[in-house]
Amino acid sequence: MRRGNPTGADANDVAAQQAEAKSGAPARVSGGQKAQVKERVSIRLDADLVAALRASGPGWQTRVNNMLRRQVLQTD
Repeated sequence: MRRGNPTGADANDVAAQQAEAKSGAPARVSGGQKAQVKERVSIRLDADLVAALRASGPGWQTRVNNMLRRQVLQTD
């Protein structure tokens, strides 16, 4: 069983959620997206794939986004 962060969210996501919960107002996180807004989606992936991605450490969701971007859009 995983402890600590069951959602696998990045540290910035967790900090923003905690700040929002304390204040009741949406939290601002420095260094956020300026030009492009990310959309929250839900997809089903193999458990071993998700485990390997999470094991890569903090920022794994950003790395997944970058991998998908390179593959789907064929950019470097």
